Amino acid sequence: MRQSAGTYTIRFPSRNFERLAARGQFTLFGDEVLAGFLPSPGERGALRLASVKSPYLAAWLPPPTGAPREVVGRMSARALGPVGSLHDCAVGSAFVRKSARMARPQMSESATSTKAGPLALRVPAGALGWWLIACAVLVYAMVAVGGVTRLTGSGLSMVRWHPVSGVLPPIGEAAWRREFDAYRTSPEYRLINRGMSLAEFKRIFWMEYAHRMLGRGVGIAFLLPFLVFLAMRAIPAPLIPRLAGVFVLGGAQGVLGWYMVRSGLVDEPRVSQYRLAAHLSLAVVIYVYLLALGLRILDPGGSKERGPAGPMGPTGLARRLALLAGATVFATLVMGAFVAGLKAGHVYPTFPKMGGYWAPPGMFEASPWWKNIFENPVTAQFTHRALALASCLAVIAAWGASLRAGVSRRARVWAHASLAAVAVQVGLGIFTLLLHVPIPLAAGHQAGAVALLTCLAGLYHGTSPPRLGIHLIDGTDAAGPAARSQ
Repeated sequence: MRQSAGTYTIRFPSRNFERLAARGQFTLFGDEVLAGFLPSPGERGALRLASVKSPYLAAWLPPPTGAPREVVGRMSARALGPVGSLHDCAVGSAFVRKSARMARPQMSESATSTKAGPLALRVPAGALGWWLIACAVLVYAMVAVGGVTRLTGSGLSMVRWHPVSGVLPPIGEAAWRREFDAYRTSPEYRLINRGMSLAEFKRIFWMEYAHRMLGRGVGIAFLLPFLVFLAMRAIPAPLIPRLAGVFVLGGAQGVLGWYMVRSGLVDEPRVSQYRLAAHLSLAVVIYVYLLALGLRILDPGGSKERGPAGPMGPTGLARRLALLAGATVFATLVMGAFVAGLKAGHVYPTFPKMGGYWAPPGMFEASPWWKNIFENPVTAQFTHRALALASCLAVIAAWGASLRAGVSRRARVWAHASLAAVAVQVGLGIFTLLLHVPIPLAAGHQAGAVALLTCLAGLYHGTSPPRLGIHLIDGTDAAGPAARSQ
């Protein structure tokens, strides 16, 4: 039995569908009821489009006759509730972008008024996404500058932390003298830089000052647009706590940075490798999360060129391998922070062996054994090398799986970029080691690790399926694929 004209079946291949179907009737796009859905009785995981009340949506939907039509898009589970907004349902953004390419229907006054909610967009659809990408770029710059600050020995030049008054640098000779006198009480001056001139102090001071000001700049670049978008009601409700959480993490990152610096102002002019690793890890987590959110908003509909994206399909395998590669690269990066904190890069400046050994002596001198990984320079360098090798193999596997899966052109670009990035990263690591950690190579090595994570995040996004795949199928019975084939 065929459905009546004008009705569609929307299938949601999701484990969560049973929980959603228990709610009974669904509305799409929230406050203004733009479309109503009813569970399709004859097909598990399907909804029947009962009504279309939006001229925007009605103009976009295919006519109710002809071949089955697939709508490329994503719909989050929370979008299928009684309240939401255009961006709560990612496919809504796809509707807007698609509709922009055709003659837009004249919308009623109620649809364009502020009460319309989902269609009353006061900012471009991609503004949120590009804002998050821009914030991610600033965090990336923060990581790169932080690496240079550490390598140049500038990180302990500012021995006081004033989040508000510290925005202004020393002004005048007297202010510089006071700042220099405070630095001369630090262990770094007494044990390493004794006799340093004021001009030499200014050079390392400005490096640390730039790093701190960049951190404050990132906070302002995030907070001000966030408040503006919030006031304009341009941020979907489910995204608000996530973005607020990002801001809290950014504040925690600043506190953690000072906590790290304080460890080098007590007895030894060396920051704790544990605090250094935590500081770098949190910055990278914030960066990747901002990047992932931005990519999801800018490309909510995914790629219609992707192959089967189920968990056991070839695209699913590529996605899992991209996630595995990203996790391995992240672990390698964190271990690199321990190598830097322990100055383990100077222990065995040879490759591929470590002083003629594949597993050098002295790797398990500390007790318990696991402390060697984090506190023994020899073991730290060995672990970093092993993780780097695992990362290289994981990236190659993800690259190969992506090509075999027939992923979209954009995903292939990310896959090739990941392969190129890991090759450059391995080369930078080897030459950094052989040349006794020169600052340009070491800084590039740290920045290259984050660049590699960027490529893998893009690959993961490009191979990820919609949370709830949406298929609009016209002129079919409600019994599902078996009946349609008859």
